[in-house]
Amino acid sequence: MEIDELYDFVTIPRNPTREELLQDQLLRAAVESDDVKRNRELASLASAREYATRYPKYGLRVEAEDLDKDKNTPDNTVVYRKNGNIYAVDGFYTALSFG
Repeated sequence: MEIDELYDFVTIPRNPTREELLQDQLLRAAVESDDVKRNRELASLASAREYATRYPKYGLRVEAEDLDKDKNTPDNTVVYRKNGNIYAVDGFYTALSFG
């Protein structure tokens, strides 16, 4: 194979995998049924840190973690409570009536 042939390579957009489709479907169903809420202030790392400093009485701790262990995707913004339990991931958190 010549070098010119390598530069002529065209990437074809891939279809989402079955797992990605299922995750999207479950998230949409959870949001529609009010099991999961979204706080846009907790979606990015910078705004989540501002939120945590604005409400110090909650004792929130913010970290950026790679939850799916994929180098091609950005890190997730994870917000922890005082006791170490996860409060929100990328701005999504469970509603009080869930469970």
